[in-house]
Order: sequence, then structure tokens, then C-alpha cells
Amino acid sequence: MIDKDLIGNLMAIKPDANNPKKEYGVARVALVSARQIRNNEERKNKLKADFEAMQRAVMAKNAPAPGAAAVPPAIPPAPGGVATAPADPDAAFKDPLLEESMLDDWECTVLVAVAIDPPPFTAPAGAQPGQPEPNKQADASH
Repeated sequence: MIDKDLIGNLMAIKPDANNPKKEYGVARVALVSARQIRNNEERKNKLKADFEAMQRAVMAKNAPAPGAAAVPPAIPPAPGGVATAPADPDAAFKDPLLEESMLDDWECTVLVAVAIDPPPFTAPAGAQPGQPEPNKQADASH
């Protein structure tokens, strides 16, 4: 997907027949690294640390002011026990926007070389304006 879609689309950013004087163009794209979060202990530890810091900040914000009456727990304690919410072991890896696990996501580093003020587009010899290049079919998907 990265090779075909992302890199292919980035490489297509350059002067063309529709925009012959584009001020920039992508000269080269390279996939430097790709690693699934599930297999990246450093990234997982960072996600856990960020999640725990966020939890501490929320708890500190919701803590009663000194001398204020304590609010009873939302979940009553079990007989002889302490009130606790069920722990979700993957809560630290939940995407806050999509609310799904990020463990199957990939973290990629892509290097993009951009040419500023590339030479203007010149049509191939024999090409008619508005016509596809010889020996190339028009892309009907757009």
C-alpha cells in the first residue's frame, strides 16, 4: 500500500500538462522504516507512559480541594474490598479518535525530496494538447 499508493501519489506531484509551471515537484521518495506498533516496545512504552500521565492529570483535576467533603465512589466496593473499576489492559493503546486498538497500526518514516522551482512541463513530441500521451491509456478511474 505504501509503495503503490503513498509513494506513487507523492511522485506524481510535479509540473504536468494541467499545471506546467508548478512551483515544486517531488524528486524522490523513499520508505526509510516501517514497523508495526505491536512489535515496537519503545513505542508501546511511550504510549503507556503518556496514557498514565493523562490519567494522573485527570485524577489530580478531579481531586477534592483540601478540606472539602469527599465524594463517594461511583462503583460501590465489594464486601470487604476496595472500589475499583474493571481494568482494561489495552486502554493505553486505544486510539482516542477511532476508539480502536493502535497495536495493529504501523509507524512509518518516509523521506521525501522536493525540488523547488523545477523545470516547466514540456509535452512529449507529437502530443496534442488535451490528448493522452502516445501508447498510454487515459485513466478512467478519475
